[in-house]
Amino acid sequence: MTDARGPGLAAHRHELIRNEARLRGFVRVAELARRLGVSEVTVRRDITALVDAGDLARVHGGATLPAPGAGGGPRRPLATLGMVLPASRYYYRGVVAGAEEAAARVGMRLVLAVSRYDVAEEARLVERMLRAGVDALLVATARPPHDEPPRWFASAGVPVVLVERRADGPDAEYVRTDHAAGARLAVEHLADLGHERVGLAVRPTTPTSSWLVDGFREATRTRGTAVAGFPPVGLAIEADGIAERDRRLADLLRRCAETGTQALLVHADEDAVSLLDLATDHGVRVPEDLSIVAYDDEMAALAPVPLTAVAPPKHDVGRAAVDLAVRRLSLGPAAATQQVTLLPRLVVRASTAAP
Repeated sequence: MTDARGPGLAAHRHELIRNEARLRGFVRVAELARRLGVSEVTVRRDITALVDAGDLARVHGGATLPAPGAGGGPRRPLATLGMVLPASRYYYRGVVAGAEEAAARVGMRLVLAVSRYDVAEEARLVERMLRAGVDALLVATARPPHDEPPRWFASAGVPVVLVERRADGPDAEYVRTDHAAGARLAVEHLADLGHERVGLAVRPTTPTSSWLVDGFREATRTRGTAVAGFPPVGLAIEADGIAERDRRLADLLRRCAETGTQALLVHADEDAVSLLDLATDHGVRVPEDLSIVAYDDEMAALAPVPLTAVAPPKHDVGRAAVDLAVRRLSLGPAAATQQVTLLPRLVVRASTAAP
């Protein structure tokens, strides 16, 4: 066991102790002494220096992260996390809230930028954050990486966690919702109600849509569940305008009538609510004539007929992304790569019933 007191060794220990506190929220003297290979006297001296710097607060047997405002002023953030998302509202509002909560818990600062689904803008924002000195990046890429990390990934030089995206490889860490499982959950719910035919309608430009189509096809090919009344339908995007939106939704109702399909999974909530309104105008009752499951659960509960919905764990995605970044900052490159998949849940309301 050594008690090296050189400034370089002490600074290295201080950084390791800070990282451990970020990860766990506290440190213990005896445990640190064993891990660092130094005496408990040395660890206490290190903790004293970090307490004096405002990085830690002393407690019996160790130290914790200081409470906000401790020492007469705001706590200095132990690290800065840069978050780049394609949007900050609707779906990603919950992701941001979860990330903010997790970052605050460990005394880190979260900085947000929005790419508006523009790949070039995303690259510019990532470069700007790296120049500003962020300690880690949390990124939902403007376009799905299709199992390959984005071009800037390898040269980032800081830990990167992909958010609601997936990329293969030993260095790609991500947190994502299993949207395919969400589609299966909806189909199974409708089949349990007695529906033999179900349909799927998605906005084809969203990253979520391909996973929903995969899950829907898998679920409707499984023996003992409902079958697809017709192939997945692409809905209008925002740029198409209201008239085109209503035309495609009316066509969706027509397909349901022609195929005897009385149950639908619709992504996203806005389209599900618009479909409900249009169905009412056409004399189609929900849920008596048509059961609707919305996907996202952002506004489904506020529909005239509260919509049953699949709810991705948005807050948990944000929290888990920060936790992954903190873990990587604490343990360094030796830590095993983590690729985290979270399951959505079904929230049953008034829009689904037996056919």
